[in-house]
Amino acid sequence: MQTYRRLLIGGDNKEKLEGLARIFGDEYEPVQVCGLSETQNMLMSERENISAVILAFGDRDGMSVIEMMKSDDIIDSIPVIFISGKTMSYLSGEH
Repeated sequence: MQTYRRLLIGGDNKEKLEGLARIFGDEYEPVQVCGLSETQNMLMSERENISAVILAFGDRDGMSVIEMMKSDDIIDSIPVIFISGKTMSYLSGEH
C-alpha cells in the first residue's frame, strides 16, 4: 500500500492548480486552495498534515504566504516550491 503525503497547492488560478495537482498526484495527495487568504488559513489549520507546499500565484501574493510562514515558524518544517508566473505560462502551454 502506497503512503501519500499531503501537498498543499495554493495559487490564484483554479485551472493551473488542477494541472499542478495532476503532475504531482502520483506521489502526493494534492490539496488545492485558490486564493491568498484561503492558502494562509489552510497552512495555519493543517500545518501538521502538510508535507510540502507549492505556491503558484501570478503576482506577489505568494511572497505574502512566505512571509506568514516565516513569522509563524512554519517555513522551518515544510518545504516550499515557489512557481513563477513565467513557469505557470509554460506549464499551461501559453509560451
